[in-house]
Amino acid sequence: MTLDEVSDKPSGTEGLAKTKEELINKLKNAKPSLSWEHEGKIIQLLHEDGCRVSLGKIFYRHGDNFVIGEVFYAHAKVQNVEDIEGEPYETIMPIIAYAIYRDGVLSERDVKPYVMAKKLMLNDRPVIVEAKTRLAGTLETLMSLDAALAFKNGCEIPSWVEVYSEVKKGLKRFCNLDWDIRLYDVVSCWDVATYFQEIFGALPFLYPYGPTGTGKTRLLKAAVYTARHGFLVTDPSEATLFRTSEALKPSLGVDEGLIGSAAWKLIRTAFKRGLYVPRVEETKRNEFVVGLFETFMPVAFSSTELPRELGGCDADEARSIFIFMQQMPDPSGRDPEAWDFKDLRDKLYLLRLGRANEVIQALKQLESSNLPFYGHEREVWLPLLTIAKLVGDEVYNNVLSYAVELYGVKAQQQNRNEKIIIRAMLKLFRAKYAEALRLNSEAYIENVEFTSSTLQEFIKEVLQEWGEYEEHLFLKQWDNRVIGRLLTRLGIFKRAKVGKSHYIIAAKGLQSLFKRFFVGFVGFVGLKTKVVNSKNNPTTQQDMSERSQNQTSLDVFADCVGLGSGKIALEINPTNPTNPTRKNLEHASIRMSEANVRLESSPTLSKINPTNPTNPTIDGLAVAALHRLTSSLFLTEKCFLCGKLKVDFQANLTDGSWRLLCFDCGYALLRQLEEAEP
Repeated sequence: MTLDEVSDKPSGTEGLAKTKEELINKLKNAKPSLSWEHEGKIIQLLHEDGCRVSLGKIFYRHGDNFVIGEVFYAHAKVQNVEDIEGEPYETIMPIIAYAIYRDGVLSERDVKPYVMAKKLMLNDRPVIVEAKTRLAGTLETLMSLDAALAFKNGCEIPSWVEVYSEVKKGLKRFCNLDWDIRLYDVVSCWDVATYFQEIFGALPFLYPYGPTGTGKTRLLKAAVYTARHGFLVTDPSEATLFRTSEALKPSLGVDEGLIGSAAWKLIRTAFKRGLYVPRVEETKRNEFVVGLFETFMPVAFSSTELPRELGGCDADEARSIFIFMQQMPDPSGRDPEAWDFKDLRDKLYLLRLGRANEVIQALKQLESSNLPFYGHEREVWLPLLTIAKLVGDEVYNNVLSYAVELYGVKAQQQNRNEKIIIRAMLKLFRAKYAEALRLNSEAYIENVEFTSSTLQEFIKEVLQEWGEYEEHLFLKQWDNRVIGRLLTRLGIFKRAKVGKSHYIIAAKGLQSLFKRFFVGFVGFVGLKTKVVNSKNNPTTQQDMSERSQNQTSLDVFADCVGLGSGKIALEINPTNPTNPTRKNLEHASIRMSEANVRLESSPTLSKINPTNPTNPTIDGLAVAALHRLTSSLFLTEKCFLCGKLKVDFQANLTDGSWRLLCFDCGYALLRQLEEAEP
C-alpha cells in the first residue's frame, strides 16, 4: 500500500488522516533505522542498490548465486491496450533470454522483452539491466529467436564434447592449420571461452600473424564469426570502441592492424575485467555526470606486423596468443560468412545459459592446480585451459603443450633491453671475479659496484654476441640515461657517490633476475658465490668429490641456455638405466666444462675435421660443423630430427646445406663429434 493508494480510498477526512498515520507508523516501525519522513514523503530503504549491468553483458554473481543472460533483437508487433481499435505498429525491440542459478543450480529460465526485464531479482538483490547504447542495425552473430524459445521451453542443453567437436569441424572447413594440429584446439577453445568472458578475469587476444597469403584473414573471420557477438572492423576510433563495447560486449576482429595509437590504449583495457573508461556527460539541467564504461571484451587481430610495430608495446604481445601462419592448401575456396555458423552459435548460446555453473567450477579447480607457468602468462591461458578441461584430456594436453612452447618463444622476445642489461651485468661480474682471482686464488666476491658508463662496454659485447650491434645507433640507444632507467626498473640498488649514480648487484640478486627474465634457466657457471673450504678450485675427480661432500650452498653461477654465450646445460633422463652414479658425475661435469670452454671461445665447433670418416651423419651426409644459434631467428622452425619447435643448433653438412636441431639433438650430436675426433 502506498500513500497514493490511501488517498484514492473513498472515506472521510478523519478516516483518511487516520489511515495515513497508521501507514506512516507501520513503515517507520518496520525498519526504524532505514526509514525517514521528509516533506510529506516516507523514504524507506529496501535493500542495497544491487548491480547495474549493460545490455550486452548480462551477468552478475554473488557467491554460488548468479544471473546470466543474452540479448537479441526481434521484429515485434505492438498493440496499445488503451486503444484497442487503433492500429498496431511494428518495431524492432531488444529481447532478453536469461537464467538464474541458485546455489550453483539452474533454477529459473525465461525470455522477456527488455522493457519487462529491466530489473532481474537474484534472491533479494536487484540486477538492473541498462541500455545506454543500443544497436541501431542488425548483427547476424547474436542469438536467434528459435534458440531463445527452445531455451525457454526447457530444451536439453548440448554437451561440451558435442558443441566443441562442431566448433573444431567448422574451423577445419575453412582453415588449414595442419602444420600444427594443436592450433585447431587452441582457436576452438578461444571461441568457446568468448561465451563465458564475464566468468574469467581476463581473456587473451587471438593474433594470427604471418606474411601475406597465409590465410590470416580467413582464420580471423572463422574465429570471430563463431565467437559470441562477433563482428569485423578495419579502423575503429576510440569513441566507437568503448560505445560498441558498452552496447554489445562483442568479439571484435581487427583485420590487418588498421588501428591508431589512441585505439590501442583503449584495447589494452579490453584484456582484463574491471577496467573502466570514465566519460563526463552534461545533462539537460546543466549537470555533469561521470559515466564508467567497461571495455572488457574478446579481441582478435590478423596482421603481418607485431603489436609493437602497430603502435602497441611488449605488454600487448604478452597478452596475445600468436598463431604463426604458414601457406597451406585451401580447404574451401572461399572466406566464411556469418551465416555459415548460425546453428553452431545457437548451440554455444545454449551452452552459455545452461552450463555456466560448470565453467565456474572448472575454473576454480584449475586456479588451484600447478601449471607450468605463472603470473601474467597463467592469466592469459586460464580461460582456454578451463574450456579444454571441460572437453577432455586430449584437448587439454594439446592446448597446454602449445601454451608452454609459445611461452618460451614470447619470453625470448619480451623484455629484450632488460635481458641485455642482465647479460651485461653477468659479464661485468665475471670480469671483476677473474680480476680478483688473479690476485688471490681464494677470492670471494659477494657483490659488484658499477656505474652506467662502466656497464656500457659490456652491453656492447652482448649486442655483438647477439648480432645486434650497430655502431652509429649504439650511443643513441644506450646512453647513460637509458641504462640508468633500465637498472632502476630492474630494482638494482642505487646510491649517489661523487656526483654519480653507483649501482650494486649481488650474486644472489643476479641469479634471481635470470630466473625471472630467462626461460630455460638452469643455474650459473663460472663464478663462485661462496668459499666452502680452504682448497683452491679443484681440478681432479678426487678434489671434485671432496668438495661435493663439503658443499652446503650454491658454489657456482650459471648462464642461461640460448643467450648467445655458447653455454650448454647437461639434461639427464631420470629413467635412463645407464645414467652415471654420483661418484662419476664429477667426471661428466668436467667433460661439460671442457665443451663449454670450446663453445665459449666460438659458437662454432671449429675443430671438426670434415673428412673424418667417423663423423656422424644427418640425412646421409656427414656433419662438417656445428653452430650454436645465438639469436631467435627461427621462431617457427622445428628440429629436423625430432620435430620439436624450438631450435638451438645449426649443423652444416658436407654438401653445403644445413639442418636445424633442437637442444637435445644438438647436444647429442656434439657428444658424437667429440668422440669422433682423433
